[in-house]
Amino acid sequence: MAGGEKRQRINPKADAISHIKNKTDKLDSLEALFINAEKGRGVFAKKTFNQGDFILEYRGDLISDSEAQRRREVYTPTQRVFIFDLAGKSLCVDGAKEDGSLGRLVNDDHLNPNSRMRLVEVDKISHICLFATRPISISEEISYNYGGKDWPWRRSQQSLQPHLSAFVDTPPANVEGVSSLPEPCDTTSVDNNTAEQTQTKRKTSAPAADH
Repeated sequence: MAGGEKRQRINPKADAISHIKNKTDKLDSLEALFINAEKGRGVFAKKTFNQGDFILEYRGDLISDSEAQRRREVYTPTQRVFIFDLAGKSLCVDGAKEDGSLGRLVNDDHLNPNSRMRLVEVDKISHICLFATRPISISEEISYNYGGKDWPWRRSQQSLQPHLSAFVDTPPANVEGVSSLPEPCDTTSVDNNTAEQTQTKRKTSAPAADH
């Protein structure tokens, strides 16, 4: 910009709420690309993101625990990957339906994630949103820590990088399945009263796709 003027930053929580209400993704800033047969698709940055920025919402059906359990019983292993349990809410978000949204395509990275899921309340309804935990460069893949330890691709990574096993196996401090690793996130950007969620991704026998 002229004179070295910095771009004015949008308040991350306000940005999240705006996209939640409009049910939109940042298509000018993000794109879905095919990676390979093992990982399937992923979400990549078309513009830079600053630490703490809102990235996207994980959209899907907001359902009860009992309905989530019913769906798990009839879903394929691949479909079950997309169900989130909201910590302390007795509710789940089911993103199994291919609806064109980007949130369901974000892949796992427990070693060096660049974002983290948090809850944002809009009209007393919880929405799962992804916020950057560090600066993200153009063409960088968006990723976050799914939590847990039993993902097949993680086991293969650990066998290749045994010196990282102590880091990987650190148990979550608060809620099972949620990473407790230190995060330099802009904590004023989100609602700290609803800042955690648990994801029920248990891909044990399913063909790898969009994890």
